[in-house]
Amino acid sequence: MDVSGWIEGTEVSLQDVQEGRNSSSAGYLKVLGFREFIKRNMEGIDWLWVDTCCINKLDASELSEAINSMFEWYRNAHICLAYLPDVSAGLDLDALRGSDWFKRGWTLQELLAPRTVLFITRDWRVAGHKGYAPKRSSGQNLFAGAPLESIIAQATGIPEDVLHDYGHSQGLSVQERLGWLENRTTSRTEDMSYCLLGILDAKMVVNYGEGGDRARRRLLEDVNKDDQAIRCLDVARGAAFNDRDNEQVSDCLVGTRVGILGQIAEWGSTAQEECIFWLSGMAGTGKSTIFKTVAQTFSDRNQMAASFCFKRGEAGRDSASLLFTTLSTQLAQKFPEAKRSILAALSVQPELQQKGLKVQFENLILQPLQRVILSTRRDAPWIIGIDALDECDKDADVELVINQLSRLKDIPSGHVRILITSRPELPIR
Repeated sequence: MDVSGWIEGTEVSLQDVQEGRNSSSAGYLKVLGFREFIKRNMEGIDWLWVDTCCINKLDASELSEAINSMFEWYRNAHICLAYLPDVSAGLDLDALRGSDWFKRGWTLQELLAPRTVLFITRDWRVAGHKGYAPKRSSGQNLFAGAPLESIIAQATGIPEDVLHDYGHSQGLSVQERLGWLENRTTSRTEDMSYCLLGILDAKMVVNYGEGGDRARRRLLEDVNKDDQAIRCLDVARGAAFNDRDNEQVSDCLVGTRVGILGQIAEWGSTAQEECIFWLSGMAGTGKSTIFKTVAQTFSDRNQMAASFCFKRGEAGRDSASLLFTTLSTQLAQKFPEAKRSILAALSVQPELQQKGLKVQFENLILQPLQRVILSTRRDAPWIIGIDALDECDKDADVELVINQLSRLKDIPSGHVRILITSRPELPIR
């Protein structure tokens, strides 16, 4: 259970709590208020972690570790309570949107990371929640209030689906995430970068006194360093379904191919279907058009994990040699957990992309996706799309690719699906 809520100039430190100092300050009374709120509304909570006074800020090592770990702590919290001292129980929506809580840099982590955030008014009533409403159980009478994502989105510019579940931020660029900090402030200039560490999946030593500009440079250097390592992988240019090289492939016209489009969409909407959907047909039957249409549908649903479109005679796209490195690069761009797994694999085996396809699949696709599934809360499966597999030049590679991709069915909960299109050639059958 995490609790937060900044009251300017009154926050108590760890030393204040240990020594009983400032016990009549607004910050100290807020901490006591959180304690009473939990005792009154919830049972079975053993620990409260109060961000303002549970870190020894006099210990530079502990402070740096806490700042680097804070986003993960919030992700693992059962519930986060956010105290809004400038909002009354009457829930004036204008007051809620204008609360100072949404204007501070550090509260961005507390808003995004937790599965559930309850917003508490100054008289200790629940104004509403963002994320998943906590389930009521025996001994608990916690009232979650109304969902507030739409109101918070207006106040912050953060998409509603990202507010509801931070997993939906996967695939957003660094610049989009940096934009969430606009119109927010911190007491120290360095914190404008430090508060983004978890959001940008970065790690760096905290060094107060370096100044805001240097802290921002170090942050971006850390982010770009990992991206540079990923960019060292050889990839097939133009292989993703929505790359410019595939613009000549048209979408299905409105009202056409309704049956097959609906069948594929239904297959991709639940974890109970088969792992692989094979769309086969003779040349000229519109397989690539269908593929591009449903891939865009899955992308719009935030389900498309990666894609590869084979093309005979096109360097890099007419063989399987760059298939798994290309897919893994897309996974790294979309999933921080996948990026960490891929970087770890490359650090152990720098020559990994020179290995056989089976070894590449194990390290660049299977293990990263296992990490993603274990850390992501979602119901809909992730989709990997492979178009025109029959245009891969070696039959032996086609068989190997299918055998490797079929291993994804063993990932828990059936959360990865493979959509394949091809002509019904014998090696693929």
